[in-house]
Amino acid sequence: MRRGRIRFCKMLLRKLECIYASDNLVVDMYGNVALESTGRTVSVRLYNSTRDRACRTCSATLSHATPWHQQQWLAVIEELRAEASLPIPNSFDRSKEATEFS
Repeated sequence: MRRGRIRFCKMLLRKLECIYASDNLVVDMYGNVALESTGRTVSVRLYNSTRDRACRTCSATLSHATPWHQQQWLAVIEELRAEASLPIPNSFDRSKEATEFS
């Protein structure tokens, strides 16, 4: 049973190693924050749902790194805020938007 849990933790680690690129840096940074938050949520839920020491060690390791990563992405967003503002993308002429539907 313990080997199954260790394999699950390793699989969880592999699932969280994804990179998404939309060709819009600000969107990608917001996406990274969301992915890190989701990963931390899954990791904390895993930690709270088991008593297995190896699984808890694995999820505690994942939970430790994600706040730092979230702060990295948020710092990049803050730096880019001078160049890019909401809505994203801001290169579309807002006068051409179909505002009667929104």
